[in-house]
Amino acid sequence: MSCKLPLNCVAVLLLGAGPLLNGSDEPRPPRVELHGVIPQVHIAVQIRATDRQISVPYCGLVGSDPIICTQFGHLEMETPTGWAPAPRRTGSGVLGAEREMGLKVASPGESMFIVFEFSRRWVAVETGQTVRVVLDAWPDQSSMDRQVDRIQLTSPPFKCPESGIGFWVTTLQ
Repeated sequence: MSCKLPLNCVAVLLLGAGPLLNGSDEPRPPRVELHGVIPQVHIAVQIRATDRQISVPYCGLVGSDPIICTQFGHLEMETPTGWAPAPRRTGSGVLGAEREMGLKVASPGESMFIVFEFSRRWVAVETGQTVRVVLDAWPDQSSMDRQVDRIQLTSPPFKCPESGIGFWVTTLQ
């Protein structure tokens, strides 16, 4: 004798038998797979405003410290002819992500902390190479919006770590 069930009935029967097949009526937990680990280098920056207010754009947080937006900061490497922007290891894609932007402000005499981060997977610098961070800042939101009165802040040189956290302080004159 042959059994002729419509395909949709077979699907219902098989799906309904799922809890019976795994021996429990408890749902199975979601499957989590690791697709890669990208070590980041985090440079914790303290900026002290002296005579005037300083405003630095940020695009996210590491803990409570804002992360500099990728379009307003970059890494430079020391070369035999001087300092040059660190090249990317790839010409495709965009470094960073679209995040909500904010503005971290320090009034005269105040300090602020901000984080610059990069991955050696995407930026062509080697462990131990002498590098520095360059950040763009403005006196206020209006000057940043109009792209006038830009203040460029440059860190002291440091050796690029494998990954992890670095620290530097700069004082705005």
